Amino acid sequence: MKNIYFVVGLSVLLLAIDKVALIPAFRQCCTTASSVSVFRLSLDSDFTQDAAIERLRARKMRYFMNFGSSRSFGYYFNPTADQIKTTPYLSDNERAKLLQWDAVNSAAPGASIVSEYVRMMQWLDHGARPDFISVELSRFSLNSSSLWLNDEIKNGIPAAFAIRYAGQMPLPHSSTVVGSRVFALSRYRVGEPTAVSASIWEGLFSQITSNLSAEKVFQQTTPGIPVGQESPVMLMSYNHVASEMRRTMFSHYHVDSNLRRYPFLMLARAKKENIPIVFWNPAAHPVWLDKEKDCDVRDTYNLFLRELKREGGIYIDLSQDKMKCSEFSDPVHMHIHCFPEMAWKKISALESAGALKL
Repeated sequence: MKNIYFVVGLSVLLLAIDKVALIPAFRQCCTTASSVSVFRLSLDSDFTQDAAIERLRARKMRYFMNFGSSRSFGYYFNPTADQIKTTPYLSDNERAKLLQWDAVNSAAPGASIVSEYVRMMQWLDHGARPDFISVELSRFSLNSSSLWLNDEIKNGIPAAFAIRYAGQMPLPHSSTVVGSRVFALSRYRVGEPTAVSASIWEGLFSQITSNLSAEKVFQQTTPGIPVGQESPVMLMSYNHVASEMRRTMFSHYHVDSNLRRYPFLMLARAKKENIPIVFWNPAAHPVWLDKEKDCDVRDTYNLFLRELKREGGIYIDLSQDKMKCSEFSDPVHMHIHCFPEMAWKKISALESAGALKL
């Protein structure tokens, strides 16, 4: 009998210690929890952009919802009417048509297809009915070696969402979410707070998403560097960044068997709601394309794409569908000057496939 009391008492003590991680002061000083806030839009089921959608509808403008990572950040600011009017990368006809559109964006740094799935489901459950849905989809999106995937699942998916969609989501993901709420230290691991890089991302993300209901304002920015015009120092920097990404995340690349399920779930939901959907791979600098090309020795990404297309998925690769704008900020992020043309590429792809009428 004493053994039973001992086991029960020990269990209660361990649970009490575990809950210390829920104290904000302890979480900030003594756990690796500083990257949590970058996934707050999905964790909080944030619908601040309702005001922006209402404003667009009042103006009888069409809009698409984009879901992505930091490579989609530009859609938080662009395209604005002034930017569309002044971009040299669109014809007069394309410019006139694009002026009827705007983007409502949900993107987080380091996000995989998991966050994109969660935000899309949250918005559609909320009642949003965009004219089409745009989903960023690349090898990064389905990477089994993503540096942020564990935090993304634990800190970007509400428990109620994981329970509601337990029948759809891969069991390891839904059980991880629920388990991390029961055992707090599995979510907030004891250790040094995540270093400066996380705080930089947090600051940038907080700044970008500080007022999502506000009107987009045209911002004059310094031009990006077009491909072929980089200085030797910049090319050296690009090569270093690309080599590090290849080493840390792509040395044993393959499409994750759990992550690959989400695009099919998103496609099925869009079909059910009768909303056109396009999956798009952001353009990348030739330096990264060269590093990436031989990483998938089993060709798992292209095999996945073929299956997605057989199911009716529309997919465009903006590195292959040559863009007029070739300005980059780093090896995998296009400059915001390119976002009007990027938006038009998606609209054009859907129109060509007969999925969207202009």
